[in-house]
Amino acid sequence: MKRIFGILIAFTATFMIGCTEDNQLEDASSIYADDVDFVVTSEAAYDDVEDAAEEALGYDFLSSGRDGQGKFFGCADITKDEEAQMITIDFGDGCEGRNDRVRSGKIIITWSGERGEAGFTKTVTFEDYVVSGVAIEGTRTSVDVSGHDANPRIYTVTLTGGKMTFEDGSIATREASHTTTSEETEDDKIKTKFGSASGINMDGLTYSKVVEEATPITFKHSCKEEGFFAPVSGIATISVEGELDKVVDFGDGSCDNIATVTQGDVVEEIEVDAVKRRRGHQIRRRG
Repeated sequence: MKRIFGILIAFTATFMIGCTEDNQLEDASSIYADDVDFVVTSEAAYDDVEDAAEEALGYDFLSSGRDGQGKFFGCADITKDEEAQMITIDFGDGCEGRNDRVRSGKIIITWSGERGEAGFTKTVTFEDYVVSGVAIEGTRTSVDVSGHDANPRIYTVTLTGGKMTFEDGSIATREASHTTTSEETEDDKIKTKFGSASGINMDGLTYSKVVEEATPITFKHSCKEEGFFAPVSGIATISVEGELDKVVDFGDGSCDNIATVTQGDVVEEIEVDAVKRRRGHQIRRRG
């Protein structure tokens, strides 16, 4: 057994929203930002667990040292059962890793097929898993479509039964299906994603997000290294129960956290907060 920990980007999301007696929005830019933040951060929560799973699958279980183990060392116990094709990352009752984030519970990874080959399938589940006070549930399955030798690498991802329970008792759910590409260039790593997600937000309202293949959401590793965790380009349509759709344009590829939101005739520029850490939220009022 070895000791590891994984860096997971901090996440929680809030809706701090108000309206007047005639149901007009009081602060459009704040509402747009909160809706976009919620979708981005809830997606990031599961993407970051996927990153942890990838690190665990590549972990050197034969090495007696901890150097060179990437993001995993010194915090959680990791065990591998080759016969059952299962890896368990156990954070115990509470494990403080990098960035002072406390995690508890387990991330469980199972797989089938040959890693690196087309058709390799990885499934991630959770057992009492909590990070930064947010309990995470669901089943995330990814299938390698192209194999690791391809550039870009292509794989599909589905999330079923996704659920986040926050410290204030609020709950958000998520179901998702995406196609993701990961391309290595001479000086960067570029990840794109298109597909759809839906669920119930922290206010109990149904929501959905759709990204078309022609305008995929795009992330750059170089931008993340500079502290910009939001997408750098792509267009997403966010729908929230009882409201006009919001069309979110994440930009031209520049490293920033700026997005433009169009709702009906209103256009607002917002700053996307992809690393929110709030513990409560205000319920969206309808008048």
